[in-house]
Amino acid sequence: RQAAHNSSIRDEKLGKRLIAHRSVANTAFSIVATRSSLDYLATWRQSTLYYLIAGSAMLLLAMVMAYYFWRSQRLAKNLQQKELRLSASETRFRQMIESMPVGLILVRKPDLRVTFINRLAAKMLNMPQAAALSMRAFQFYSDKTQFIEQIHHADQQAYECILKRNDASLFWASVSMAAISMPEHETLLIGINDISQRKHLEEQLKHRATIDSLSGLCNRAYFIELSSLEIQRMQRYKLKACILMLDLDFFKRVNDSYGHHAGDLVIQAMAKICKATLREVDIIGRLGGEEFAAFLPETRLDAAKLAAERLRIA
Repeated sequence: RQAAHNSSIRDEKLGKRLIAHRSVANTAFSIVATRSSLDYLATWRQSTLYYLIAGSAMLLLAMVMAYYFWRSQRLAKNLQQKELRLSASETRFRQMIESMPVGLILVRKPDLRVTFINRLAAKMLNMPQAAALSMRAFQFYSDKTQFIEQIHHADQQAYECILKRNDASLFWASVSMAAISMPEHETLLIGINDISQRKHLEEQLKHRATIDSLSGLCNRAYFIELSSLEIQRMQRYKLKACILMLDLDFFKRVNDSYGHHAGDLVIQAMAKICKATLREVDIIGRLGGEEFAAFLPETRLDAAKLAAERLRIA
């Protein structure tokens, strides 16, 4: 390169770039020409490649983030819908339990806490529904061991047991249990039927079938049944027993002279004397009419004679 009086050419290397500079005569302008070297172009290509890779990675990351954001929104929406459906399902379940003609109680199995009780069960237990939610299921039982036994045999059969009301009064109930799965924990569904009236009727029927209505003593069939069981026990353990046969003298004369009402009073008086004179373990029965009998378990003949004499004198 040559230099003139009105121009100058300067080549310099700035980094990896070649620069040519010349001033335009009689002006304030200059002409600058540059030519990139191969090293500079390689650096530019490398930088461009890095920028492309970084931009692509950032774009991919942005797309991934956008996808996961969309997916999280969708999952949140689905979860909300499922919660709404679950809440509606639970509401329908509780409404169904509330309308059932059976007392129903939901019990959280780990700690046996009551989580729900319908109105009918609360009425049977004589307590507000809210008050029952602070209690444990076994507190409704008169005997806690019965509740524990029923838990071990849940889903098998209904049990007849005695339950306890809020005022400490007792009543007979038929109780059934079933284990059901809830979203939070395992739950026991307890069904309660008040069978007090049925039990009362059963007791009445049993009393009529086994007890003589006039004297209050065992009737003929029940006396023979109990005595037969005692005889088997005596034979098994080689023990002694005696039977007293009693008969009221001149009973027909009482009926004929004073009427059957007076005869009934005599029968009742005889029953009271027998109960007061003999032991509680002795079995006393009215065989019919004015005939009575008493089974004396674990009693020898001489002791039975003394008991018979005391009874005759009384």
